Amino acid sequence: MKDNFFAKLWSYLKYAWRELLAIVVVAVVDLVSKNVVESIMTEGQKITVIPGLFSFYFTYNEKAAYSFAFGLDKVLTPNQLINFFVVITIIALIAFFFILWIFRKRNPLVRVALGMIIGGAFGNLVDRMVLRKVRDFLCLTVFGKDIFGSFNVADMALVFGVILFAIYFIFLFDKDEEKLKETKKACASPNGVESAENTPESEQPSETSTAVSQPENETSASPASADEQRPTGENVNPDDTEQPDEIAEENHDTDA
Repeated sequence: MKDNFFAKLWSYLKYAWRELLAIVVVAVVDLVSKNVVESIMTEGQKITVIPGLFSFYFTYNEKAAYSFAFGLDKVLTPNQLINFFVVITIIALIAFFFILWIFRKRNPLVRVALGMIIGGAFGNLVDRMVLRKVRDFLCLTVFGKDIFGSFNVADMALVFGVILFAIYFIFLFDKDEEKLKETKKACASPNGVESAENTPESEQPSETSTAVSQPENETSASPASADEQRPTGENVNPDDTEQPDEIAEENHDTDA
């Protein structure tokens, strides 16, 4: 069973480049951008890029994405809060990897969405485990208010991944279900038994067993001899070969 699982996993990884690329790109861009900003900015420093709309604002966040704590900061200490989010993030990563495996044959859109979610969660998890806090540096301002607080690339990937995930379920999920059903029907034989391609090798008939199952009268029959196949009326009498010579001698005596 383990060999079968690893065979399926290897087969999946061969065409899973989209979601794997999304995971790697999101995680790498998030961590690199955090390191660059941390090296050139100090905590609390703000650099305006588009006045009244967008700026860089570097802070350390001990809460969840977009500085949300869901009220837990009132009952937990900062250290307990970080530990809580570390555990939740690890559980979420395991769950999303499992969902990605379940959806491995579905539309690339949902797989990329899950890859973005996993990459974003991983980027923030690294910060929480290494620094015990998350580095945020992006800030959007609407009508003079920072509506999302300070956030980072990982937070953006999480949001866009959830949006793509929702779009898939609203517009593409039913079409995917129909395609999967058609594929299963095409892979099944007319009597409902799976074809040899989807049947384990141990259950497929071998060449030896196929050869043994041939009728015995075809494998054991030996060719009959020429004498046995010749009709009885055509049997040659040995004496018939001598008759021409005897007739020739009698004719010679008569002439003499």
